[in-house]
Amino acid sequence: MKQNNKHEHHTYYIDAAAMEYKTPPGLAKSLHSDISRESFNTIIEVINQSFIMLIRSAARTTKENAQYYYDHPRDAWDDLKNYAHNNPREFPLICAFIIGGIVVIVVPLAIGFGPVGPVLGSLAAGWQAGMGGVVVSGSAFALMQSLTMTGVFTAVGCSMIAAGLQGSLVAAATRSLSGEVSRLRVAIAGRFSRRL
Repeated sequence: MKQNNKHEHHTYYIDAAAMEYKTPPGLAKSLHSDISRESFNTIIEVINQSFIMLIRSAARTTKENAQYYYDHPRDAWDDLKNYAHNNPREFPLICAFIIGGIVVIVVPLAIGFGPVGPVLGSLAAGWQAGMGGVVVSGSAFALMQSLTMTGVFTAVGCSMIAAGLQGSLVAAATRSLSGEVSRLRVAIAGRFSRRL
């Protein structure tokens, strides 16, 4: 009975993979009868190793692209224009995150809410003077100054910028690695067929 449960467990993964990759029914049926625990573990190990290779390749590709664009700003600008043209839905969202993050960081500082208090001669200093020098706890002024002094605006702004950049890097890495993923599928299939 226990052996049957293991076989059913393996069968579930075979069926899921067959549906995902549109495997011919004859191959899936053959796998049901030929697969063993050892070959299943080998498949999982190959997939794990392939996933690690894919992550390393994505990191290497991202680093190489960043260095290339740093060295060739005109190409970066041309690629940015092409990306905006080819991705009319993604691009505005990415820009909104990046620009929104910059605004969240810069606006409080521009108004005069500094990391150690209101900046002398700024709008924030005038606002505080208009309150008679007494800041009421929970007021908009107190909240703005507290969020600036504790670094919340900076943290939120940096997170928004990072999210926007991450979205653009993921999109670029996905496109550049699409061919590599196809080669990886072929390699996994080749290793799998040799192990059976």
